[in-house]
This record gives sequence, C-alpha cells and structure tokens, in this order.
Amino acid sequence: MTNIYKSNNPAWKRNEWFEEEHINIEKYIPVDQPIVIQKSKELLERLKKITPGTDNYGLIHGDLHFLNFTIKDGRITLFDFDDIAYNYFANDLAVILFYTYWRPLKQSNNKRSFINEFLRSFLKGYNQENHFREEWFYQLQDFLRLRHLVQYIAF
Repeated sequence: MTNIYKSNNPAWKRNEWFEEEHINIEKYIPVDQPIVIQKSKELLERLKKITPGTDNYGLIHGDLHFLNFTIKDGRITLFDFDDIAYNYFANDLAVILFYTYWRPLKQSNNKRSFINEFLRSFLKGYNQENHFREEWFYQLQDFLRLRHLVQYIAF
C-alpha cells in the first residue's frame, strides 16, 4: 500500500492542513481573546514541528464522523470530502475520537471505557491497512486540541 497521492492536475491539489481557512486565527478569533489566540498559536507551532513522512502524512478525509459515512453489508462508504487536505494520519483518528466522545451513536455510562473499547476496535481495523505507530498516540492530544480549535472557530 502506498500513502502517496499525487493529483494529475496541479489545479486540483488540496491544501496542506496549515493553509486551511478554518484555522485562520487572526481572522476568526476576536482580539479580545488573547489567551485563546496565544494557546492556539502555540498549538499550531507544535503541530508544524512534526516531521511529515510517507508513513504519517498524506491526503486525509479530515472530517470523519458518523454523519459522513454509511455502513452497508459490512462495507464502510465515506462521503463529504470538502475538508480533505494533506495532514497527519493521526489527525483523522483524533477527529473520529473527538466526535465519538462528544456525539456517540451509542450512549455509555462509562465514556472512558467506551472510548478505550472503540479505539481498540478501530485500530484493529486500521492496522489491517496501515500501521498506526505508537509515537502517534503522543500527538493525539494536540490533534484533539486542533479539532476543538476548528470547532471553536466554526461556531
């Protein structure tokens, strides 16, 4: 399996994650929120320091949640690719975890246990197609923060 996607037409190239409009801090976060601006800039700088490679970075969906896929006959079909961009693969997992926690399809009395069970199951399937490296788990927290920032700006 290759993780490298190159468009046949340069006009079709998607943005790098840091070029996306929805993280334009100066445009969308009011100046009267200096702490939010500062923390957001620090987060983006940390994420920009991660070295991209073919094993951790490529074209991703960017908005995977239960409203953007269907399951029929055991097959998953993704749709709504308007947020597709070049980003870290760990970001796709962070987005899925974010929505699984905040808007689960099934309510649970113990969210931590539910998320752990979900993560084990998800990674079992993920690892059949690609290897989720252990060091990416350390980056998940910042990618979860990035999703929170995107939602903060969107709303």
